[in-house]
Amino acid sequence: MWQQYLCALILLTDFLCCMQTLMLNDRIQNPDALQHVLRKAEEYLGTVPPETPYSEFEHKFQEIGLERGWGDNAERVLESIQLLLDLLEAPDPCTLETFLGRIPMVFNVVILSPHGYFAQDNVLGYPDTGGQVVYILDQVRALENEMLHRIKQQGLDIVPRILIVRLISKLSCVWCVACGCVVLIGGCGCC
Repeated sequence: MWQQYLCALILLTDFLCCMQTLMLNDRIQNPDALQHVLRKAEEYLGTVPPETPYSEFEHKFQEIGLERGWGDNAERVLESIQLLLDLLEAPDPCTLETFLGRIPMVFNVVILSPHGYFAQDNVLGYPDTGGQVVYILDQVRALENEMLHRIKQQGLDIVPRILIVRLISKLSCVWCVACGCVVLIGGCGCC
């Protein structure tokens, strides 16, 4: 029963990823078929050099039901396949955690930043004086770099999207010195 949930989770990554088919295609319909295909893939990967790029055996994998998302080279793909085989045969929490940490699931992130919201009065939405904006932007850059690295390791060409939303309570219009435009902060209706 739980194997069906694991298959459903892997198929759910299609939905989470901008409509690109990942890891499994429609040729695999049940856990038994998945296990059989993984065994065939494991056997094939044992015959190719570890540094072989996924693109060199992508077509062969598509024919048996596997899509991009397992890894960027034969070694990483084999590791991912072996993790899933281990889960299907003898599940344990550590293997599940490792496998879930490896499969591509997060491509879009919204960050809600409460900076300027705490320990200040009447400054929400106005220029920041404590370096909080710089801090948030540095954290977002680091998150984007990590996401790009992990996505590339899984053999995907997806660019993650990160949206930063800043909490603003009292809205007003502000003149942007940098670009010369009027920025509506909030929605007071004065513009």
